[in-house]
Amino acid sequence: MGSSGKIARTQAYANETRDWHIYWDFAHILIHHARELFSKNSFGVSLQETAYALDQPRSILA
Repeated sequence: MGSSGKIARTQAYANETRDWHIYWDFAHILIHHARELFSKNSFGVSLQETAYALDQPRSILA
């Protein structure tokens, strides 16, 4: 069943070929929501600028 050829895909290949603009737009949406949700919270750290940490979950491509 399936194709007779072997297709090898890696996370690196996916990252190189994927259009990063979709993640840029999505990150801005998340940042907007985070600002609204946490604008009045104190995290016990005083920063001069805003800091964001975005993480990509690892996925296994077979």
